[in-house]
Amino acid sequence: EFHQSEFRPMYCELKVGLGGEVDGINVLTDNGKNVFLNGYIDRVDTTKDGKVRVVDYKTGSKGDSFKLSELLNGQNMQMLLYLYTLLKNGSELIKAEIPAGVLYFPAKRQAFESETKFVKMNGIVLDDIETLNQMEADINGKIIPARKRQGSDSFYSKESLVSNEAFSLIFRYIELLLKKIGNSLLSGDISPMPLKMGDKLKC
Repeated sequence: EFHQSEFRPMYCELKVGLGGEVDGINVLTDNGKNVFLNGYIDRVDTTKDGKVRVVDYKTGSKGDSFKLSELLNGQNMQMLLYLYTLLKNGSELIKAEIPAGVLYFPAKRQAFESETKFVKMNGIVLDDIETLNQMEADINGKIIPARKRQGSDSFYSKESLVSNEAFSLIFRYIELLLKKIGNSLLSGDISPMPLKMGDKLKC
């Protein structure tokens, strides 16, 4: 991946929030209370022209799929939260201000036991041919969740491509969702609300 990519790891295990190198997100709830978010980002990759992506290593089944639609139900927020935090509070540290995407990197042992040369990541990436070329030189979909149609500038896997404007809407939605969650927690509502997705229940 790194041999053919223009993205380079700038940080691994980057602490966000209390005592970290990047301030965490501070959410002001309706009753005037603050909710602070802390965490660690597995990997932060950047380019020389100011793009940033978040890579998360997954040893479990979560690395098998990423659906942006799950965000509407409060699922799959972690990496998008980290990307939002980097752009909002850490742009000077990472020298980047363009969201390039969030990607799960499968770290299960069996992922490396085949004869294939690449391990494919999944997630969402910026719908921009220059950015995709920086991630995977020929955009064949061997590494990233996007594949260019032969002889065209259009792509397969359109559900994995997000415009810059859409990223802005996603970040705004995350702000609203965090406020809603903060209001709920501070009102004393900590009831379990499992969400049925297919044949699985998720918290």
